[in-house]
Amino acid sequence: MASDIKEFDEDCISPKQFAELFKRWGMFKSEMGSFFTDYDIILCPVSPIPAHYHGLKDVGVYSYTMTHNIIGWPVAVVPTGISPEGLPLGVQIVGKPWQEHKVLAVAKYVEEKFGDFQQPII
Repeated sequence: MASDIKEFDEDCISPKQFAELFKRWGMFKSEMGSFFTDYDIILCPVSPIPAHYHGLKDVGVYSYTMTHNIIGWPVAVVPTGISPEGLPLGVQIVGKPWQEHKVLAVAKYVEEKFGDFQQPII
């Protein structure tokens, strides 16, 4: 879907293009929602790499969080450790719409198991 959006002018789109984009967005949300039929929570990485230094422009490192931001699902990110480079590692906890209480309960559990956040030495 992301590659399809390139056909729209970034500065100005027509009402028809906006309606088509909105329709595609709804279809994407629906398709993603069907995955949750048998699950209450998804645990996944926050990023394909450990936390990065401020200013990194590589959009790919945000790909794990962008999907959930686009569709508006409740998400929590909990630190779980430190990489060999001294950068934070974490887990992303994703829930169904209107299930924030489950996301927060799992986040609390993960946080208790991995301990308090340890600020990296930079």
